[in-house]
Amino acid sequence: MKIIERTRRMLQSNVSSIAFSQLCAIDLCPEKFLAESQDDSAVANRDEVIGQITHAIKEHGKDSRVVKMLMTKELEQLAPEDRQIASQEIERVAANAAEMEENDTAKVTRKTKRGEVTYRWYFADADCKLCARPDGIRFVEVDGEEVLEITDGKKGFYDPTAGRPPRKKDRDQGYFFGLVVSQALGWTGKVRLVLHYWGSKTEYQYWFSRGRVSQQLAEVKAKIEKIRGYIAENSFPAKPGFWCERCPIFAECVAGQRYADIKAGRYQPASSAAAS
Repeated sequence: MKIIERTRRMLQSNVSSIAFSQLCAIDLCPEKFLAESQDDSAVANRDEVIGQITHAIKEHGKDSRVVKMLMTKELEQLAPEDRQIASQEIERVAANAAEMEENDTAKVTRKTKRGEVTYRWYFADADCKLCARPDGIRFVEVDGEEVLEITDGKKGFYDPTAGRPPRKKDRDQGYFFGLVVSQALGWTGKVRLVLHYWGSKTEYQYWFSRGRVSQQLAEVKAKIEKIRGYIAENSFPAKPGFWCERCPIFAECVAGQRYADIKAGRYQPASSAAAS
């Protein structure tokens, strides 16, 4: 796989920066992590296209040149039936996002740069920069106190009446954003994390805990060391699972194809095939 070999060489130099998505990918499947570390390796995925364009609409406006170019480029990569579904879903989710923004009643105390901004903080113990790109940050007043608020939008759904929080991955990403942004800004006050679920026009608010920072950093450092270990061994093993279907190298991955066959009831071990 040319993509994999090129990415392997790129990573050999050093793991100089890392984002939350990469930390998640290394736990799911090292081979998937390797493929996704190469910018030009991604394949069109309907859900990802919907999310990407919705974020662009929110930041630049529906009629902006940036959004029009992005929609043309991304939608044409999808199959015709997916293209139509994606177009309809983008319109619906973007409208929900705009409505939620209009209904925002928070008291903003300090304005910050609008839209997505990448924040970087050098994690000395791991000799690596941690990167976070939330949808937005601002300073708001809560109970008479100024707090840093970090928001991130999700195209999916969350039902606050279900009596349980959103999925752990979403919450963990918020904690990661809180860690990186507060460190990058040198902010020592309270940090409120807000997840906007545009699909259902609902939100989930929770607080960043400084009491768990040491544990967070230890977990991040362990994952970075795991990545460097794979690089040193020159081996990124495949670990198939439900994430295979969205992997950029699914069509080329033997383990991923076998997993899909087993799931569909098509796989038959060589010994069983010979016996029959």
